[in-house]
Amino acid sequence: MIKRIFWGAAAAAVALFPSLTSGHAILLFPTSRQTGTQMSFTDVGIKIATFPPTAAQLNSCLDSTPVAPQEAFVAGSDVTVKWSITIPHQNPPGVRVAVQYDPQSDFIVLQDNIDVNALSATLSLPADKSSDTAVLQWLWASQEDGGFYMACSDVMIKPAAAGNTGLSPQEPVSPSAATPAGC
Repeated sequence: MIKRIFWGAAAAAVALFPSLTSGHAILLFPTSRQTGTQMSFTDVGIKIATFPPTAAQLNSCLDSTPVAPQEAFVAGSDVTVKWSITIPHQNPPGVRVAVQYDPQSDFIVLQDNIDVNALSATLSLPADKSSDTAVLQWLWASQEDGGFYMACSDVMIKPAAAGNTGLSPQEPVSPSAATPAGC
C-alpha cells in the first residue's frame, strides 16, 4: 500500500512538473535557447546520452536554434553564470563554460572542471574579443550518469571602450537587436 502511494505521488509529480524531469541540470543565467527537436519550449538544456562528449559535440550547440542576444556584456568583464541541479549525480568531471564569437569559430573554454554543486561560477571574458552574436555554452558532463547536459545562450559582448555605459564591468548591458549567431 505504501509503495503504491509513493509511486502514485512520484507519477503525479512527473506529470505536474515535466520540465523538472527532462534535464538533470539546467542553465539559469544567462538565459538559454529553448528550441530544437530534442527540447520543448518549456525545457532548458539538452541531455546527450554519450560520455565523454565528442569533439564535435563540444564545438556545437547541437540542434538548438539561435535567437536574438538575451544578455549583453563588456569584453574583459566578469560574468557570473548560474545553474540548477534538478537531479543530483556525482560531479566528475564537472561543468565547462565556453564562448564562441562567430559561427565559423571554435568555442573558447573560459573555465573547465567547475564543481556542479557550486551552482554558479564567475568567469572573465577575454578583453580583446567582442561580438554582436556570441554564444555562451554551458556543459555539465556527468560520468556517473553516462551523459552530459548542454545549454547555449545567445549573448552580445561589446568592446571594452564602446561598452562604457556607466555600468560596472560585472553588470550586463542591455542587448540591442542583432542577428543571432548559429552553431
